[in-house]
Amino acid sequence: MQRLRVEADVDLPYGSIGSALRRYFASRIGRDGAARIPVRVPTVATHVTPCVRFEREVYVEVRMPEGARAASAQVSWRPEGSAVFPSFDGRLAWHRLPENAGARIAVDGFTTPPGEDNGYRFDPAIGAQLAEATAHAFLLAVRLAVARMGSALPARQDG
Repeated sequence: MQRLRVEADVDLPYGSIGSALRRYFASRIGRDGAARIPVRVPTVATHVTPCVRFEREVYVEVRMPEGARAASAQVSWRPEGSAVFPSFDGRLAWHRLPENAGARIAVDGFTTPPGEDNGYRFDPAIGAQLAEATAHAFLLAVRLAVARMGSALPARQDG
């Protein structure tokens, strides 16, 4: 397992971010109680000649805790089908920026290389690149959606 942490600033006041995230994820909840967010992950395989560029669609699952005051959610992704892709388990958290300048969201957790349970060897550098690209794509999707949803929300003090 390898630690992964990626952060992004959000163009919303901290007091609005929690409500906007809850609304966005609630609009995506499936029967299993998880919100599934599709993200396109651009990937470059530099270890082959010629260099190969491709995109892979990954579904990030988000589980929001009950209660309006929580400032984090459970986040995970798994390879779909026979895809060779790292999995991830962690959290999406949000906090106030210094001097009340807005909010920051962060994905923080651990990646697991594909095939680790059956002895398959996977290049850790490629796995780290794929996992980081997935986290960045997920945070971008969340930032865009929250900006749309949050602009209609009144600011609250609890986040």
